[in-house]
Amino acid sequence: ALVSTQSTGKYPEKVPFRLTRMMQKAMEVTGIHGTYTLTCNDVMEVLRNNENSILAVLETFVYDPLINWRLVEDYEVDLHGRQMIQERSNESKINKKAVEILEKVKKKLTGFDDITEKYLDVEDQVQSLIKQATATENLCQLYMGWCPFW
Repeated sequence: ALVSTQSTGKYPEKVPFRLTRMMQKAMEVTGIHGTYTLTCNDVMEVLRNNENSILAVLETFVYDPLINWRLVEDYEVDLHGRQMIQERSNESKINKKAVEILEKVKKKLTGFDDITEKYLDVEDQVQSLIKQATATENLCQLYMGWCPFW
């Protein structure tokens, strides 16, 4: 999931990407343990090898005056489960949020795992992401309209 979607709205993203049962069944005999995993490893390797180029492109969005970082609000939930939006008072906080998102992307590109708080090699990072994407406890928290159990 994009970094900003993990903390937005009533149904924040709990999975890094959608890998439901129906998606796995569409992969035929090998499922997620064959070509899919090999391709994910190759893509992650390419992303890591081109980390500086990717971050240079993303950094332009931090300083772009046309990007409204207020759309990425911080949500809090009160004791009754209602959303409360934290107010933002000035532009410095908005730029801070953009830099924070960029830092999270940088950690992901270097292989840092938020769960174990360790740096992982490519294969372990891909396995960790697939495990998160297929975890029932994560899928059950998604918006039901997206049919996460299909």
